[in-house]
Order: sequence, then C-alpha cells, then structure tokens
Amino acid sequence: MTFIHLFMTMNEDHREALSERCEMLADVHQSLLLKKYGDAKMRWLAEVGVLPDERGRVNAYGSETRYGLKALASLVESTTQSTCSNSSCALPVATHRCPFPVITGVGRNNFDIRDSLRAWQHPGSMRCSDVDSSEDLPTGVISIPSAHCPGERTFQRRSFVNGMPLVFAFSVVGLQVGEAVSLDVEVDLLDQTFKLLGVTFHSTQRDHYTGSVRLASPYREGWWHYDGIGHRAQGRPERMLWTGALHHPPNATVSTVLYAAVS
Repeated sequence: MTFIHLFMTMNEDHREALSERCEMLADVHQSLLLKKYGDAKMRWLAEVGVLPDERGRVNAYGSETRYGLKALASLVESTTQSTCSNSSCALPVATHRCPFPVITGVGRNNFDIRDSLRAWQHPGSMRCSDVDSSEDLPTGVISIPSAHCPGERTFQRRSFVNGMPLVFAFSVVGLQVGEAVSLDVEVDLLDQTFKLLGVTFHSTQRDHYTGSVRLASPYREGWWHYDGIGHRAQGRPERMLWTGALHHPPNATVSTVLYAAVS
C-alpha cells in the first residue's frame, strides 16, 4: 500500500490512470495524503473482503498475499489458454485464470527474476496429467478432468484481462533463507518496460515483514528500508533507514516484488 502511494505521489500521469482503473487506490492515496492512516488501511482491507467481526474488531495483519496482492487483482489478473496434443483428452482446450502472479523459486540456485518472469509470461508445455499439481502455474488454474491423460499440454502467451498494468506486483514462494536473488532494475513484461520500485521480505524467525522502496529525491536518491518494529540507529529506533543500495535483511526471504511501468 505504501509503495503504490509513493509511486502515485511521484508520477502524476500514472496517478490519474491508476485512479481511473482502481477507485480503491485513489481513496487510499487521498487518505494517506491527509495522514488518515487508519482510514487508508481499512479501505484497502475492505477491498479484499476483510470486515469487522461481531465485536467490531479487524485483523489488520493477515498474510501478505491475501491482504496485499489480492487487492491488486483487478490490475494484474491474467489468462492463458492451453491445448492438449491428445485428441481424446476430456478437455482439449482450456482457459487458465491467474488472479495474481505467484512465481516459485523452488529448486533454483541464484534465483533470477528476469528468467522467472519470462517463464511466467509464456508457460511453455507440460504433461496434461501434471497440470493440476504443478507449482509453476498460478493460483486459479482450472482442473483438468482426465488426471491420466498421456498428452502434452501447450500454453499460449499470457495476457492481462484489463490491459497492461501500470504497477506489476507478484509473490515469490519457495525460496530458502539466505538464497541469492537477482532482481533486475528494469524488466520487459509483455512488451512494456517496468522498473523495480519495491521489495518486501519475510523473516521466518520472527514471522515479520519488512520492505525496501526506491525513492527518487533531490536530497537523497536510492533505497530506503522500512521496518515497523524499528531499526536501531544512534540508540533509538528508526522505522525508515536509508541504505543506498537494495538491502536484503539477514534471515529473511524475498516475499513480494513490485515493478512500475516506465512512461
């Protein structure tokens, strides 16, 4: 939420376009400008269906995927079609819907985001019987009726349901603590260039999330690391710490990555 607010603050053209595409982001941005942080959080949570319980309490600290990425589904939802080589397949042509991107890093050394995004854009092919259990396909894949189909299922290039997004966020799963991650400053995604804006990290020791955001400022340009618990600087906790380069906290894994479209 904070990353997108900063992006909208720094980019007037994109701010107007994002506001037109997603009323929720416009409301959140305005609340944050007015320093109504509680209103901003509640508006965001309402978008993903988090409502007060019978006592009027709200859990504002759920999973990042559910509470964060789900709110952006209208911007990043995509589809792809697949065709099975087996003419007797119960579902020769299928449409696969992806509410939001999830990229797996399981079994990869020096996880490279450019290669992973390339594979996400064009899934390629796999055995039809493996489609249901594959971790390489996004949440929301439809079920293939014939679990024992011997055919090869080929996937078309992915497309966004609501047009090219101005911000592209995705979740990264399956990485090991301390595993090397290569995050390119710029990536090409479906014929659009995107620039790295923010990264969140998950500490498995404390089950705690922190984030880094890249800010362009005439005073100090570079990466800032945010920790709600606070960094220790000169004997007092600081929630925002300038790190210059992207800082990967120890004992943490990359959780979510946010890229912004280049004008």
